[in-house]
Amino acid sequence: MASRRISSGTCMARYGRGPRDTVSVVLCARRSVSHSHLAKVAAAQERWAMRAQRIKQGEMKSGWDVLEERGFIKDVAGHRKVIGELIRLKRIGAYVGVDPTSDSMHVGHLVPIMALFWLWYQGHPAILLLGGSTARIGDPSGRRDSRPIMSNADISRNITKLHFQMSKLWFNVDAMRHRFGVEDDWGAKHHLLNNSMWQQGLTMYEFNKRISRHVRLGPMLSREWVKERLTNGSGMSFGEFMYPLLQGWDFWHVYNKLSVQMQIGGSDQFGNIVTGIEALKIIRESEEFPGDKMDGGWLNEPCGFTTPLLTDSSGNKVSKTEDNASSVSLDEFQTTPFNLYGYFVRQPDDQVERLLKLLTFTPLDKIQELMQEHERDPTRRVAQHALAFEVVCLAHGIDRANKEAQQHKLMYASGKGDGGAEQSGEGGAEQAGDGKWTPGSTAAVTPNNAPQSDMELPDSVMNLSPGRILQAVGLAGSSSEGHRMTVAQGAYVAASPGQERGLVPGNLSWTPMKMWFPGETRKFLIDDKLLILRKGKHNVRIVRLVSDEEWKKSGRTYPGEAFTGVVRRMKDDIVNEAKERGEKLDARQLTIELRNKVNSMRRENKSLKAVSLKRPWQPRGQMSADQSTSKYDDWVRQNMSGSVDRAADGGGRPMNRDREWAPRGRSGPVDKADNDGGRPMSKDRQWDPRGRSGPVDRAADGGGRPLSRDREWAPRGRSEPVDKADDGGRPMSGHEWAPRGRSGPVDWTANDGGWPISRDRERAPRGRSGPVDREANDGGRPMHRDRERAPRGKSGSFDRRSR
Repeated sequence: MASRRISSGTCMARYGRGPRDTVSVVLCARRSVSHSHLAKVAAAQERWAMRAQRIKQGEMKSGWDVLEERGFIKDVAGHRKVIGELIRLKRIGAYVGVDPTSDSMHVGHLVPIMALFWLWYQGHPAILLLGGSTARIGDPSGRRDSRPIMSNADISRNITKLHFQMSKLWFNVDAMRHRFGVEDDWGAKHHLLNNSMWQQGLTMYEFNKRISRHVRLGPMLSREWVKERLTNGSGMSFGEFMYPLLQGWDFWHVYNKLSVQMQIGGSDQFGNIVTGIEALKIIRESEEFPGDKMDGGWLNEPCGFTTPLLTDSSGNKVSKTEDNASSVSLDEFQTTPFNLYGYFVRQPDDQVERLLKLLTFTPLDKIQELMQEHERDPTRRVAQHALAFEVVCLAHGIDRANKEAQQHKLMYASGKGDGGAEQSGEGGAEQAGDGKWTPGSTAAVTPNNAPQSDMELPDSVMNLSPGRILQAVGLAGSSSEGHRMTVAQGAYVAASPGQERGLVPGNLSWTPMKMWFPGETRKFLIDDKLLILRKGKHNVRIVRLVSDEEWKKSGRTYPGEAFTGVVRRMKDDIVNEAKERGEKLDARQLTIELRNKVNSMRRENKSLKAVSLKRPWQPRGQMSADQSTSKYDDWVRQNMSGSVDRAADGGGRPMNRDREWAPRGRSGPVDKADNDGGRPMSKDRQWDPRGRSGPVDRAADGGGRPLSRDREWAPRGRSEPVDKADDGGRPMSGHEWAPRGRSGPVDWTANDGGWPISRDRERAPRGRSGPVDREANDGGRPMHRDRERAPRGKSGSFDRRSR
C-alpha cells in the first residue's frame, strides 16, 4: 500500500482524494491533525481568495486601505504598494508589543492597538505581546539616560496588571464587533502572549550563532539618539544595544510559529521595527537544517509600520513612564471612567475628527455626519461626546459608557458645567467602584466589573491558613468559604505551574492553592513583599505586605482580622468617648451605653456601615448588615418588644458572649438560675425545663431535664427531687440507671423489672423480678465479668463451668 506524507495544514481535497481511496495519507509530518481542522483551514483559505477577488474588483477595501484612509500609517518599513498587495492576497498576522515598565497603559497605547484591532476586524490574526523579558532592559529609543532597574516584585506586579488590562480590551473589542456588524471569521485568531515564554529558554550560544555574529554596529551607531547618548556622557549599556535584537527575536518567534509578518508600533519605534525585520531575515537564513528552512519571496517578507503619536495640548508625547499630568491611564482606579470621558469631551474642535478616526470604530460616513452636526452647534460638543463614549466603551465596556454619558449630559443640562469640565476628584472616586463584584455576589466576574486588584495587608497575614488568607484579600466571604475553595482548588497563586515554589520573574503562571499549613504561603512571596492571587479568570489580587506596626498605625482592618468584631469595636468607641469626657464606665454602664447606641441607630434609620458595623449579629433568619436597614427595622418592630441585652431579651434569639439564648416568645429577663419558659444555656451548662417556671437545682427539679455538673437528669413528668439511690425516673449518677416505671431502690446485685447497669455491668433479665446472680440465670441474657451470656429460652441455672 502506498503511503504519502503531506505537511501540516494541507487539505486532502487538494490532492483529489476521496473517502474510499485505498491510498493511506499521513496527515502531518510533525503532529496529527484532525480532518475537521483541515476542512476549516481549507474553508478559510477559500473565503480569503474570494475576498481578494472582490477587493481587486473594487467591491470592498482591504485592511491596508482602511488603515490608510483613517490615518494610522505614518512610516512604513517596506514598500506601501507591495504591503497592500501582500495583505490583499495573504491572511498575514500582525502584532503590537508593550513592555511592562509601568503598572498601566495610557490612551497613547490605544493608537497602535486600534490599528491592530482594525486588521483583526478585517480578518487578520492579531497578537498583543507583553514584554515580560525585555522589560528588564527597557527600550532605550529616544531616551537621554538609561531606565531605572526594576525589582522582581515591580515587574511581576506590572505584568499582572497589564495582562488583565489587555484581556479587558480584547473582551470589549469582541463585544463591540457585533455592534458594528463585523462577521465572525474562524481564521482571524487573536492571542495575548508574553515573550518570557521563549526568551527565558534562549541560550547565549543560540543567540550568538543565529544573530549576533551577523549584525554590524554601524547602522545602530548611526541613529541620532544613540549619538546623543554617547556624546552627552550618559553612555549606553550592552543590554541597551541588544534590545533591538531581542525585539527582532520576538518577531522571528511569532513569524515562525504563528505566521505573523507585520509589526506595528508608535512612531518612536521605527528604528526597532527596521532592526527587527533585518534580524528576522538573518535568523531565517541562518537555519542550518535545510528541512526547517523557511521560504523567502515577497509573499513571505516581514514588514511593519508606525502610527502617529498621541500628544497633549503642548505637543508632548503621552508616555506611561514620564511624570506629566497629560498621561491618562486606562486603569479605572487611576483615571476614573468619569474623568476619562471628560478628558475626551474637552478635546479641541480641530482634533476631534482625527481622534474619531484613530480611536473609534465609527464608519467614516458617520464621522462626517457627526462633524456636520457639530459645526451647526459647536456648544453642544456632539462629536466630542461621541468620541468619549466610544473610548470609554472600549476601555471599560458599554454599560459604563452609557452611565458616564448620562451623568455628563445631566450635568450639562443642569448648568453645572460645559459638559466636559473635569469634576472634583472626590466625585470621580465615587464612580470608580460602582457595580464592582463583592464577596457573596451571585453575579459573574467579568473584566468590566472586576474589583480593584491592588491592596495592602500586614505581614502577619502570611501566618494564617490559606482559607483565611482568601477571606482577608476579599476573594472569599468567610474563612469557611475560603477553606472550601482551597479544598476544591478553586483559587490560584502566582507560582511555577505544578510546583510549590515561587513565580519566575517575568512570567505570569499559576498553581492551585492547597490546604498547606499556616505560614507555608510565604514561599510564594516575590521579594518577600508581594503575593498575587486569583479566583476565576478575571478576579485577581496583588497584595503588597507592610509591617504590622505600619498597619496598626493606619487604623485599617481586613475581613476576618482578629479582635476587630462588631461588639468589640463599638465598645472601644464608647470607652474612648468616655475617656475624652473624663469618665470611667463600669460593666453595667458600658452595657447600657451599648444598648442605647444600637437603639439610636435604629431610630435614625442609620446605615450600619457608617459606623463600621460590617458584621453585627442578627436575629435568626434575618438579613445581613449590608442589606436594607429599613427592612431590618421593620422586622424589629414586628417581632421584637424590647432591646437585646446580655441579661434580658424581648422575643428574638440573639447569641451573646456568654452564649445565652433568650426564650422564644418571651419578653422577661433571662437569668442563669431562673427562667419561665425557654432554654437558656449558662456557664454551668444548665438547661431550664420546658414549660416550667420554678428554679433549676442541681439535685432536684420539678419536671424537666436539666443537665448539671454531676450529670444528673431529672425524671420526665416528675416533681419530686432526684436522689442518687431512689427515684421513679431515669437519673444517672455514678453510672446508675433507675428502672422505667419503678419507684423502688436500685441495688447493685438485684433488680425486679428494669434494666439497671451496675458497676460490674450486669443487666437484669427482661420480664424478671428476681435477683440477678453472677453464676446462674434462668431466662435472660445478663453479662458477667467473664462475659458469659445465658442461653435464650432457658430457665435453669447457668453455671460458669457447664452449660
